[in-house]
Amino acid sequence: MGSDMSLGIKNKPFLPKVWNLTKIILAVALIVYVLSQIDLAQLPGLSKRIALPWLLLDLVLFIIMTLIKARQYYVLIDREAPYNSVFKNVILQNIVSNFVATSAGIASYFTLMKIDEGVKLRKSVASFLITKIGDLVVTFLLLGVSAAFVWDQISGLRGVTVVFLLLVLLLIGFFLMTVLFRQRFVKLVATVVEYSRLSRISFIPKGIDVLRSLADQETLYILRIFGVSIVYSFLYMGVTLIWVYCNLRVFSLVQPLLVVAFCNSVLQLISWLPVQAFGGLGMTETVLVYMFSQFGVPQAEMALVSIGGRLLSYFLNLVIFLYIPLNTLLVRKRTPK
Repeated sequence: MGSDMSLGIKNKPFLPKVWNLTKIILAVALIVYVLSQIDLAQLPGLSKRIALPWLLLDLVLFIIMTLIKARQYYVLIDREAPYNSVFKNVILQNIVSNFVATSAGIASYFTLMKIDEGVKLRKSVASFLITKIGDLVVTFLLLGVSAAFVWDQISGLRGVTVVFLLLVLLLIGFFLMTVLFRQRFVKLVATVVEYSRLSRISFIPKGIDVLRSLADQETLYILRIFGVSIVYSFLYMGVTLIWVYCNLRVFSLVQPLLVVAFCNSVLQLISWLPVQAFGGLGMTETVLVYMFSQFGVPQAEMALVSIGGRLLSYFLNLVIFLYIPLNTLLVRKRTPK
C-alpha cells in the first residue's frame, strides 16, 4: 500500500516530466535519423526545386482548409462567438500545435474561446471532440478505400493498416455508446478504469471528464451536430488531401493520388497519438520516409522532400498568422475614437 501511495502522490509530478523528456529525445533522434538519409549539402539547394505555381496553390488550399475548420467549430458551438474570432483562434491553435505540441494547441483554443468569447468550456470541448470524431470517420473511410486500391503494394503495412482501422472503429463505437447510453456508459467506463488502475495515467481521468461533458448533452442534439460535423470533415479532408498532393508537387515529387491518400491517412492517425513533440517534428518526417519507400520512392529523396515540407508548413503558418495583426489594425481604424 505504501509503495502505491508513493507512486500516486510523490512521483506523479515527476512522471509527466519524464514523459515529455522522452518525447523530446525521440523527436531529436528521429530528425537526426531523417537527416542522416540525405546529403546535407543538398539542403541549401532545396529552394531551387520549388515549383512556384504549386506553391501558390498550396498557400490558397491551406487558407481554405483553415477557413473550413474554423467554420466547423463555429457551427458546432452554435455560433456563440463571431466567426472571425473562431478563425483567429484556429490560426493560433495551428501555430502552437506546429511549433510546440498538439496538446498545447488544443489547450490554447479552449482557453481563448473561454476568455475572449465567453464560450463555456464544456461546449468548446464537446464541439472539439465531435469535430475530431467526424475527422476520424472520414479518415477511416479514406484509409479503407485507398488501402484496398494499393493493397498489393503495401505488404509490409497490411497489419498496421488493419490495426488502425480496428482502433478507429473502436473509438467511433466508444463515442456512439457515450451518446446513446450517456452517463450509464460513462459510469461503467469510469468503474473499469478505476478497477484496472488506469486512472494513474494522467490523461485517462481527463478523458473521463470529457466523456461526462459529452454525455450531459441531449442525444438527438449530439447526433444532429455530429452529422453536420461529418459533412464539414469530408470537405476539410478532401481539401487536405489535395493540399498534401500539392506539397509533394511543390518539390517536384509526383505520386498517384491514391498513394498520397493512403500515406496521409496513416500519418493523420499517427499524429493523434500522444508521442510527439514540437508539432510532430521527426515523427512526421520518419513516417513519410518509410511510407513512401513502400511505393518505390528512394528514402533519400523522401527525406529531403519531407524536410522541405516541414519548412513549408512553418512558412504557411507564419503567412496566415499575418491575418491576425492586419485584422486588428483594420478594426482599430474602423472603430471611432
